[in-house]
Amino acid sequence: MITLKKSVVVFDVDGTLISSTKLIEDSMMETLKNYDSKIKTREDIKKFYGPDEVGMFRGLLKNPTLADNAFKEYLQHYEENDLTYIPKLIPGIGELLRELDTRRTLRLGCVTGRTKESLDITGKRLNFLRFFEDIEVGSPKGVNKAETIKVLMKKFGVDRAEVIYVGDSASDIKAMKAAGVDIISVYYDHPENKDELMELNPNRTVGSVEDLRNLLFKLIR
Repeated sequence: MITLKKSVVVFDVDGTLISSTKLIEDSMMETLKNYDSKIKTREDIKKFYGPDEVGMFRGLLKNPTLADNAFKEYLQHYEENDLTYIPKLIPGIGELLRELDTRRTLRLGCVTGRTKESLDITGKRLNFLRFFEDIEVGSPKGVNKAETIKVLMKKFGVDRAEVIYVGDSASDIKAMKAAGVDIISVYYDHPENKDELMELNPNRTVGSVEDLRNLLFKLIR
């Protein structure tokens, strides 16, 4: 049971603030057409989730030089598709961030698994990065949120008991457990994940932004 009111809320990005899976996967598919790859469907790409996009291309192409070139091409496709695929934040998220931002006793951070380059494209256009005091990004080596949440806490000068994370995946739950940080799991962008998240995080899993807001405001200062 959480007893200490949280002074820091840290958000994931994809599936939490923006609905971006199709943008990322389709931009990767467009890029891979120019390379000798066995990837034929978006489902094939999902098997390589974990590292950031650079790391995903290295896993997909098995050649660091080709992968780095592919990442540059991917960013071009991503930027071309960005506005079409993600015209706005997930409904209700902008209002929630603005409301949280007005609380003087609360600080906001962001820990994501994607690259800074692709995050900046969408984040700057939709202007949501301004809400976060610190932003930590992914690694080509693999899932790193258990480490980057600790980096953020050190920068903030806070203990893990003061922090709560908001994320949308089972891997987020695992990472926060490893870091000793409480987490609210959300499935409003990926309802297919509901059962898994409910099983792993039964008391703090929600299916709407409204429910996220209601739960957060019970837990924060």
